[in-house]
Amino acid sequence: MNPVLIALGTNIGDRAGHIRRAISALRATPGIASLTTAPWFETDPVGMTDAPINPFINTAVTVETSQEPAAVLALLQGIETTMGQAIDKNNTARIIDLDIIGYGSRVINHPHLTIPHPRFRTRRFVLEPLVFIAPDWVDPVSGQSIRALFESLSP
Repeated sequence: MNPVLIALGTNIGDRAGHIRRAISALRATPGIASLTTAPWFETDPVGMTDAPINPFINTAVTVETSQEPAAVLALLQGIETTMGQAIDKNNTARIIDLDIIGYGSRVINHPHLTIPHPRFRTRRFVLEPLVFIAPDWVDPVSGQSIRALFESLSP
């Protein structure tokens, strides 16, 4: 089994309901085990230019899985699509956003999948929930733990 860190965010409609529904879908997935949920945080949007620019609810989960990273990505995109989120979602409002932040100690640089997530190290809205559930996970690129990355952010 491989530990996987997943970030969740939403800023449209029933935000709390969207987070609960996505977590329920993950829990119900065969091959996903040991799901741990972080606290939820309301955060301002980062880099968004379209309306509605509502606050996000962000959280994170850790899971254990034997699925390969591409299969986990397909699972997350399937949950997003089922919930009504378009896959092309760069800097847009989101019904739900599910991102693989880390997959054990693997480093993947593929046109459709980059692990660890390329921008997570500077994003408080990702690191803050993760520090509660995976503070000692070490980013295989920087060699720093989630806790160290979070503590290095400006307040």
